[in-house]
Amino acid sequence: REPSLEMVQQRTPTKHVFVKPGDTLWRISQRYRVNLEHLRTLNQLTDNRIVIGQALWLPDDRPMSGVGADKGASTP
Repeated sequence: REPSLEMVQQRTPTKHVFVKPGDTLWRISQRYRVNLEHLRTLNQLTDNRIVIGQALWLPDDRPMSGVGADKGASTP
């Protein structure tokens, strides 16, 4: 089921993630390789506080670069 979830996420033009218990804005920025300030600006956050269940928008370019990297990595 996970691959089909990834396929759905890659097709959507704007991506978002839901904050899970233990997540911090910094950890999310590291996980998705997004600049922390850019993540804050994109989500109109005035500080680093986030709450469980909150949806955070991610930049559109991240899924495309991830797909290219996956295809390149699978080729010997």
